[in-house]
Amino acid sequence: MKEQHRVRRGRARRLMAGGVFVIAGFMIATVFAPAASAVPITIVDDAGADDEPGQKDLNFLTVDYGAPGANTIDVNWGWDDTATSGNNTRDACALFDSDGDGFANFSYCIIVQTNGTSTDQLYSCGDTAADRCTNPRLPIADTSTFAASIVPDS
Repeated sequence: MKEQHRVRRGRARRLMAGGVFVIAGFMIATVFAPAASAVPITIVDDAGADDEPGQKDLNFLTVDYGAPGANTIDVNWGWDDTATSGNNTRDACALFDSDGDGFANFSYCIIVQTNGTSTDQLYSCGDTAADRCTNPRLPIADTSTFAASIVPDS
């Protein structure tokens, strides 16, 4: 009986040592593993090009949240029409929910003029709708950067 007890105790020690080794290996692998990055999300206009008249029709929207802990978000829009006439502009906005309640707190917009120049605007929203900026307030000082260009042969 004493002999069996020693065998069990030895087996338990080996299992415990193995478990500690596995946990320690996992922790080391986790600490030294390269940071995972989020995959950009692209939403394509499933109704096809030019399904809406004029300059309000987008081909796609891409959002890239970057690596975990990043403090920037990259947003790209692609318009169906890459030129406008008269006083028309190409406008696109992204809504941001900064407090996690499902409603827009901010709206970041880019406005592309007929001649290709562009400006941006950051609005504070009323935090009461998920699909639009209610009670927009402007201007808000921000450090956002933006660029607008036409992709060759697009």
